[in-house]
Amino acid sequence: PSCSRVHAVLQWHSAQHTWLVFDFGSTHGTKLNHKRLRAHKYYKVEVGHILQFGSSQRMYILNGPPPPPTSLQTPPPTQGEKALTVDTDTGIKQQQQQHSMQRMMQQLAARAKTEQHHAHKNKHHTRA
Repeated sequence: PSCSRVHAVLQWHSAQHTWLVFDFGSTHGTKLNHKRLRAHKYYKVEVGHILQFGSSQRMYILNGPPPPPTSLQTPPPTQGEKALTVDTDTGIKQQQQQHSMQRMMQQLAARAKTEQHHAHKNKHHTRA
């Protein structure tokens, strides 16, 4: 398995009203929006962002209502960290990300449906 027992944590930071992800120094790492995170650092996670743990093909997407317009002003990254957030200054990038997310969700749903069908089909074949 490529995920550690204690791999990473996704936690709500009430003072900043935001989600944060923290990798505990796992062997195979954690990715946010397909970019590997440095261990032992907090990274902001927003609705629509994608998390991956280890070399697993599973993608976890933070779902929820869009943030209120006042929270689109993301504070600058601290201690020289690069921001891993969506550029909210242009509506085009946001629309592209939403379209990409919708496509990915449709693909994931179709893949899950296919896997369920094959699992159900194999279950009946093994009984015979």
